[in-house]
Amino acid sequence: MSINIVNQLVENLHLAPLQKIDPTTEKVVDHNTENTESALTQAIVPTVVAGIYDSAKSEVGLAVLASDATSSDWLTLLFGEQAPTLKARLAAYTATTETIAEKVFDTVAKEAVAILRNAAKGNDMRTAIRDIAGAQKPFFMSYLPTSLHVGQLLGDTSLDDSTNKMEGPVSSFLHKLESALSGNESKDAADEKKDQRM
Repeated sequence: MSINIVNQLVENLHLAPLQKIDPTTEKVVDHNTENTESALTQAIVPTVVAGIYDSAKSEVGLAVLASDATSSDWLTLLFGEQAPTLKARLAAYTATTETIAEKVFDTVAKEAVAILRNAAKGNDMRTAIRDIAGAQKPFFMSYLPTSLHVGQLLGDTSLDDSTNKMEGPVSSFLHKLESALSGNESKDAADEKKDQRM
């Protein structure tokens, strides 16, 4: 069972709807710096989910995500020593202070991890978290502001590549192929393919 953490966050936290990034201009079509709440939502929700996606790839990150411990510093847990750089970028993008950006980030991350842990209950927690988090890329990519350079901070420049934000039948096929070849394919998707072959 794969869930869309981005949509769940918007729904659970009653946030402003996200706007897709235009892959040709690499900008949010409706980005309005006058509306701080909208800018915070646009910047932080996909960034949190990208951080979770990346963290679940390592055993250390997976242990943090699977742990019952609560944290008040998710920015550092998800982005490590890159946290101060990200905090400054979020503040600049949202036209707010670093303190507010960090506080909102931590609130959103806490809820995202709760959604992730809840979806993984009743299963092998680590495996389920890895599968669910690994399946999130298509859900956050089209909303992640390129100007934040989150991929650069995480060491995964494919997250900053505008071609990953493109949609349509050809792009969808190429993204699925990329996931399968890179090993980021979810267990559900792999099982579904296996069933289709039989």
